[in-house]
Amino acid sequence: MKLLSPGIRSLLAANFEHWVRNPRFDPFPLVRLFNPTGRAVWLVSELYADDDTLFGLC
Repeated sequence: MKLLSPGIRSLLAANFEHWVRNPRFDPFPLVRLFNPTGRAVWLVSELYADDDTLFGLC
């Protein structure tokens, strides 16, 4: 199951690339993921270069 569209993935990857060039960059979360049976919420702001690791707030 794919949770992120290609467009969102490219925006998250762009946030990561911007952070690599400017470590003071603090991106806003672009995606909100949640567990429908629990109380966990993840606010995702970046997609690491390996295309498999997300960064954000939880």
